[in-house]
Amino acid sequence: MNRLMIVNPIRLKVVRILLGTILAIMLLLSAGCVFTPRSPEDPVEVEIEWISPHQPENVLANMEAALEARYITYYRDSLHGEFLFLASAQAIAQQPWDQYFEGFGLERELAATEALFLQVETLQVDWNYDEDPEVVGDEATFSLDNYQLTVVYGDGSERIFSGSAELKLVKDPDWKLIEWDETQNSADNSWGTLRASQEIE
Repeated sequence: MNRLMIVNPIRLKVVRILLGTILAIMLLLSAGCVFTPRSPEDPVEVEIEWISPHQPENVLANMEAALEARYITYYRDSLHGEFLFLASAQAIAQQPWDQYFEGFGLERELAATEALFLQVETLQVDWNYDEDPEVVGDEATFSLDNYQLTVVYGDGSERIFSGSAELKLVKDPDWKLIEWDETQNSADNSWGTLRASQEIE
């Protein structure tokens, strides 16, 4: 009787150790993927820096960097929630359907820009503004006489979109673009005609 009482606790302890060891081995095997080397992630091809838009010029710098890097987040962050694009007569003549440019606001601008990003290899922007923006209170206006957007498509073809525009910004609390006015533009290949070619809903 005394012998049994001595042996059973020892066996019980051995069994517990064995079970614990087996359990630990099973956990290590099931978590083996943690120790499996992962394929390295693709590196970011273009690094861009966000410039705090405390000045109107910084908004255009951020937009240029976002377009050239095809990074929609920084482009979106440069636009006001009430953004509106006003097309020229030439762009309207090339619109894919009637009233395509009617109420061309933030969502449609982002959709057109994202569609463009999927088609191109590179984008290069030159705002070509020689004078400082006209600032009145919390509003600023850039007058662009000959902006240029050079687009290299996936098939290697290149096309330049250019023209004139007025870019109006508001401070709320940082500067953001609220209106892109190309109504006075007379170029056949403007940024507006590029937007028309995207045929977004």
